[in-house]
Amino acid sequence: MPHRSSDGTGSALLTTDVQVARFQAGDDSAFDILHTRFAPLLERRVLGHPNWPHLAKRCDLQDVVQEVWARLVPAARRSFTPSGPGSFLAFLATLTDRTIIDLARRQSAVKRGAGGEPQRLDTHVEVFGDANVRVSREETPTSSARRSELESIAEAVLSEREYAAFELVELQDYTAAEAGLAIRKSASAVRGLLLRARQKLTERLPRP
Repeated sequence: MPHRSSDGTGSALLTTDVQVARFQAGDDSAFDILHTRFAPLLERRVLGHPNWPHLAKRCDLQDVVQEVWARLVPAARRSFTPSGPGSFLAFLATLTDRTIIDLARRQSAVKRGAGGEPQRLDTHVEVFGDANVRVSREETPTSSARRSELESIAEAVLSEREYAAFELVELQDYTAAEAGLAIRKSASAVRGLLLRARQKLTERLPRP
């Protein structure tokens, strides 16, 4: 949806991509325009998410919305590239879904802690064929370097959907079902994407 320029002429129509580019360049007024334009859509996205009924028992709608915007500012400046109509909305939708899942998981963890259930802090290990790719929940210099290497290779060889599934499950420790909610795919579809991602990474990763 375009927005009329505020330069007084009223002749220029600024698309969402242009506003995003201005925001990324440090124009706070462009962010205000994006906020006004997308706030209603964001609220509807939150209210329509499958996890919202459970999250609503402990969270206010506006608290969740503000959390999304707080995450969006650095994320949009760091990792979003405008690519035509709908690209920013898709980016915002994915970020919203991930935020809701994060908050729901945090809520579940608090409940478990209140109930006396011990918190597990084991190492998350995935093995890709013979490549023995390991990503640890407890960051060390070695695991951090390995993670960076893995991310770089994954970005280079995986499709957009494969990388999204891989990043959520292998790098951020989501379950396949949770990742599916974030990228609007079924758990089985996520597992299929992961299988293809692992096969590609196994072929590209250096052998020990």
